[in-house]
Amino acid sequence: AFVTPTIASASASASASASASASAAGETPPPPPPPSLDVEAIAAWVAERVAPHKKLRGGIVQVAAIPKSPSGKILRRVLRDEHGGGLLQK
Repeated sequence: AFVTPTIASASASASASASASASAAGETPPPPPPPSLDVEAIAAWVAERVAPHKKLRGGIVQVAAIPKSPSGKILRRVLRDEHGGGLLQK
């Protein structure tokens, strides 16, 4: 029993298709981090939500902005160079 939804307007169809594509991927957005920028609080928040092998053992470094390429990829090499290799070690 497949039922097609009735679309009321073009703007409703655009928002409906955008939300359907986000939910079709099967991914749910992660919960927001705590409002404070305390490094210990962030580490504790992550530690209670991830598997043991994903815990932040290397530490947390605050940066002003994450460098990205024009396509939107994070430039890990630039992060390593700017922060002395302590960040994103290979």
